Amino acid sequence: MRHRKRAEPPTLSDEQLSKLLDEQCAYPGDAAAKETRISEQNIQDIKIYLDCLDRKASRTGQAMWSHRPRTYAILRTINRVSLIDEFIKQGQNDFLLPWNQRTLPQCLFENEPDDKAREAFLRAQHFYLTRFSVKGVETEGKKHQNLGEGASGDHYFKKLRFLGQGGYGGVDEVRSCLSLKCYARKRVSRGRHNERNRRTQEVLIQELENLKLLTRTKAHRHLVSIIGSYTDPEYIAYLMLPVAKGNLEQFLGLEMSKETKARLRRFYGCLAGAIHHLHKNKFRHRDLKPRNILISGSEVYISDFGSAYNWAHSASGNTRHINTPVTREFMAPEIAKNEERGEPSDMWSLGAIYLEMTTTLLGRSVAQLKQHVRKYSQEHKTTSHYHDNLPALSEWLKKLSSVETGGHDNEPIAWTRDLIRRRPDER
Repeated sequence: MRHRKRAEPPTLSDEQLSKLLDEQCAYPGDAAAKETRISEQNIQDIKIYLDCLDRKASRTGQAMWSHRPRTYAILRTINRVSLIDEFIKQGQNDFLLPWNQRTLPQCLFENEPDDKAREAFLRAQHFYLTRFSVKGVETEGKKHQNLGEGASGDHYFKKLRFLGQGGYGGVDEVRSCLSLKCYARKRVSRGRHNERNRRTQEVLIQELENLKLLTRTKAHRHLVSIIGSYTDPEYIAYLMLPVAKGNLEQFLGLEMSKETKARLRRFYGCLAGAIHHLHKNKFRHRDLKPRNILISGSEVYISDFGSAYNWAHSASGNTRHINTPVTREFMAPEIAKNEERGEPSDMWSLGAIYLEMTTTLLGRSVAQLKQHVRKYSQEHKTTSHYHDNLPALSEWLKKLSSVETGGHDNEPIAWTRDLIRRRPDER
């Protein structure tokens, strides 16, 4: 089958692009739109033509119209293309479709004389939502799915049990009504438009994008994998594997039987390999902690990539971001001081995790470790976080070194000591 050739961006005039976009955004009217949906191919064509406009206007990054082909098409349909930059300014994108009266921000239409444009947007949007496919959500590599008005992800994925509250989203176990397979589903409520909801949605979407990139092109056996994602009127959600039974924080609280210790010993290499894989592929996790490490059977999986940073298009992985949501207890010293940070910051967090693992492996408890650190912090007027009490950590590792193991269980002490050095270039 021969594919039709597309004109290269420099050969298309503004007039030609406008005509092509008119053809692709051919709205059938409110009545017909309830029964008809635009094709995915049409959406991709709109995206290509918008990319041409972006090039002409030198728009880059998040300012590009081509990142929001459906939103643009809706606005073009209601003769409000001028509002596209306001949508971008407010951080809105196609992931958030469909909107409803409650979730569509009023501020996007604040310069309109009445609610007619807003109402027209809500009516027209359904034509630009391609038909929802449960199979599409369950097929790795498929695009994000948007459910129309009145639909709910719960109609297709039955909730079995609540698994826990992850970073910026609740997680439950669901079973597909189509394949009968079970998945972990993470989702955030869309709620009313406010700063908290906006930030929560931004983090989930960022996590979704990171996981898609890692799963599709750089999969690793010790990273969670995304299966698919969708938006319905109430939630933004994605499905992932495995369906974990717990996390490392909970595991370290268990009684250390011979079998449990054998599992714990394996985790050191698994976690080191996963972090090495992330860094090799230009990702920093930035929020490593035991609660973000899932356990399923005898395997561990790093999860929660909402804070992750991908520097594939940057010269360096170093940053000075100060607004990234991270857990202070496991952050590196340079982050606490708002200094430049890079891959070694992840390694320090891994060292803090190793510290708790090794403490447990050698017969002590995490509670005893934290009590030791807390006592030191009270004496030296510091916070109780690990990064603020490095001498206490060194003293604790020295105590662990005296434990008789009759084997190799004290080897991780040296690994831990190397990872929690104060200077990033020494880790």
